[in-house]
Amino acid sequence: MSVETILFSNDSSYGGISFIANTIENSATILVNSVRKDFDSMIKNKFFFKKNPRLCVNLIQKCKRLIIFGVISLDNIKLKKYRDKEIILIISDGRFFKENKKINNFLKNNPYIKVLIMPDKIPFLDKSIEYKPYFQHINIPPYEELNKFDELTFSHSPGLKYHSNLKGSKFIKKTLHDQKLIIIRDKKWEDCIKIKEKTHIFIDQMVLKSHGYSKYGFKGGIGKSGLESMLLKNVLITSSPQLITEPFFENPPSISIKPNELRKTIEGFIDDPNKIKTISNKQYEWARVHTSEEFVKNNILN
Repeated sequence: MSVETILFSNDSSYGGISFIANTIENSATILVNSVRKDFDSMIKNKFFFKKNPRLCVNLIQKCKRLIIFGVISLDNIKLKKYRDKEIILIISDGRFFKENKKINNFLKNNPYIKVLIMPDKIPFLDKSIEYKPYFQHINIPPYEELNKFDELTFSHSPGLKYHSNLKGSKFIKKTLHDQKLIIIRDKKWEDCIKIKEKTHIFIDQMVLKSHGYSKYGFKGGIGKSGLESMLLKNVLITSSPQLITEPFFENPPSISIKPNELRKTIEGFIDDPNKIKTISNKQYEWARVHTSEEFVKNNILN
């Protein structure tokens, strides 16, 4: 058995691999671990490295293109063995902050590796390294109409990061103590989507100085949850400088604020509900294009 392209990841939660895998022709996916069974189940042609390492190595040796999802996945593959292949690295995870100097040096010494990187991580990439911005594909079909809650409702989705508070969940909960706020965690992906369909404003993350990756200088960005919220016509609010993706493609129209501006920002929507529809529609149109299967696939392969 041989395929042209191998998608390789530590598990199916990195870089949107579970959404894009089935769209790439003549490909197979190799996962080292099974962490999210709901995401695993989305991938049709997949193999688990730990269960069948010999087969997986054979597939990698025979392929022409190797796409690595997440810096963490480099722990499980020696790319120097595969210099004869087209190699693409998608930088989407916090390991990039923790091992920033090491990864930058690795990429500088191996310029044959094509780099795609989430925009909130671009400031941490060495300026000598060529790259393209990367937002993942989100497999949510267009909605003609969404049945939102009658009462203004906020949502926030820390997922597995709730207890570590990496997304500032406790701060968000405290700041919105008198508002209807749904904290989404410990749920399957489909159930998360059903909740976001009904809410109006989504707070992706509010990174404080005392939180996790902030010690590396990270201030927030737009992750999978934020992209989903825009496609479900929520107003997206996140703590980050304005993300710059030009000249590659249009900058995302998220509301980027400092955490201490969160209360004032939400009060602006409470006082003027019409702003919600105007901004959410603008964000939806951006996300509809830039997370589409065609756009993301083309961004990866070309």
